[in-house]
Amino acid sequence: MKSSNKKGNFWNSIMGEILIAIGGFFLGDIRSKIGLAFLSLLLGIVVITRPFKYMDGNELEKSSIPFVIGTVLILISIVLIISWLRNRKTEKNQ
Repeated sequence: MKSSNKKGNFWNSIMGEILIAIGGFFLGDIRSKIGLAFLSLLLGIVVITRPFKYMDGNELEKSSIPFVIGTVLILISIVLIISWLRNRKTEKNQ
């Protein structure tokens, strides 16, 4: 029974930190790994999905460069989240 309480507390604290990071992100604070991961994820999705346009309003055909940049930004966010989780688990075990 105690192991389930520890597991529940662990996930509750992770969710609490993520919610604080999301709130801080929208308020302009990205000092944590989670905040930087959210920014990187958001920028990656925007770069991939947003169309490019000329000054006159005609749409520009995308090359592979925006897709590569967007994918790299999303991968950076995934690496940051995994690093944050690993660091959190090692802190919890000590």
